[in-house]
Amino acid sequence: MGWRKQGTRLLAGSVFPSTDDNVRPLDASKARRWLRDAIRDAKLPPRKKGGWHMFRRGWATARKHMPLQEVAKGGGWIGRATVTMCYQHATAEETRNAALLVA
Repeated sequence: MGWRKQGTRLLAGSVFPSTDDNVRPLDASKARRWLRDAIRDAKLPPRKKGGWHMFRRGWATARKHMPLQEVAKGGGWIGRATVTMCYQHATAEETRNAALLVA
């Protein structure tokens, strides 16, 4: 992620460090298992297109009111197109408001 490569001490490590070595990132299979267990323990229904990307989609969608360049950089995406094509989603309320807007 670009913002982590700027060398600030606060952001120098992994967002999810390994449980036995905080210099290395958390193993992806362990992270998936933790997420699956948390969803099961919370008695939530499994979600299609779940996993960690649903959190990234939610994060990007919640920031649609912000400048796209800032959202892309903050989320670690290289380009803005990925954010709008894959991560930011229209909500029913926003779609209705756009359709009803009269200039």
